[in-house]
Parts: sequence; structure tokens; C-alpha cells
Amino acid sequence: MQNGNISNVVQPRILLVFEGTLGHISKEGVPVFNHFATQGEWYTAWSQWSLDQMMCRMMWDVTKRQGININVVSFVGDKSEDCRMGLQDHLDAHHLPVADILLTDPGLLAREIAFMPDVARIYDGNAETAMMYGNKGTLITHWNQLGK
Repeated sequence: MQNGNISNVVQPRILLVFEGTLGHISKEGVPVFNHFATQGEWYTAWSQWSLDQMMCRMMWDVTKRQGININVVSFVGDKSEDCRMGLQDHLDAHHLPVADILLTDPGLLAREIAFMPDVARIYDGNAETAMMYGNKGTLITHWNQLGK
């Protein structure tokens, strides 16, 4: 809002890949995740993932200081609404400032990024996929890189 007028400026957003960047799972947790996922118990499945606490704090910092929306992207095989809501509930339980959840695959995201002018950056912890997104892709190896 500026001078009493509602602004039509689109807020920039960043995409943060969940796997390997925000969320981490142990080798023992993978079969448990797969078991609950096949049963459709997505909240319990996503609870097998631990969240990087410093990344969580940095998400709040970027959201509050820079006014940037954060969307979390996951590359799990299932693209169902139940899967998305399970991840959303898991992140909400940790009180994270996530605006939306996207379930996709890296190739599709790389093709669609050209039609997302509001996306400023895609942070991916996987070196194999981080550079698929052109100049918007960033390999993130440390929580302090978020928002840079």
C-alpha cells in the first residue's frame, strides 16, 4: 500500500527444495517413510524427516527482513494432494513461514521456471539438479546462502 492505494506489485518468491536442503532423512528412516507413504499416512511419513534448524531460522530471517515468500518444492514420486497436505502439516507443526508446497520433478520444474517471473531463485542442495534451472538455480551447501 502506498499513499492509501493498494499496490499491484507482485511479491518475489524463492523456491527451496525440501530434500537435502531443508529436510534430511536417515537410512533407517527411508523404509519407514516408504511404508507410511504407501499406506497414505503422509503426515507420519513426512515426520520421518528431520529439519535443519539453522535453515528454519534463516527462512524466518529471509521472510521478515527481505519480504520474500518461500515456497517449498519436493521431488517425491507421489504428486497427490494428500502428500502435499502431509508435508504442509509437517512444516506447519514446526511453525515455518512457507507460503506454498510444490510437488514436481526437476525436469518439469526446469521447463516451467520460464513461466514463473515472480520466482527470484531456486535453492537446491543437489548438485545434479541445481543447475537445471538456468540463472535462477543455486546450489545451496550451507544455510547461510539462503536469500543471497
